[in-house]
Amino acid sequence: MTVTFTPPTGSMGLGNVDIALALTQGLITQSKIEKIDPKVLYAALMGPGGILQQRSQGMGWGDIAKGHGLELK
Repeated sequence: MTVTFTPPTGSMGLGNVDIALALTQGLITQSKIEKIDPKVLYAALMGPGGILQQRSQGMGWGDIAKGHGLELK
């Protein structure tokens, strides 16, 4: 299955991509989802309250992490 999307943030550098994916991994792990598929990744990144949706609204990475009960290290 392939899911394609255009991030609302526009293009991002590798550092920002790394942070977005780390937060997405943390969110999925926290949710205890066992079967990860493209739809789960899409929801975590692009769904309401998703990582990239929040970033596109001007939220900083630390605030996004805190809002999901996660911590950036």
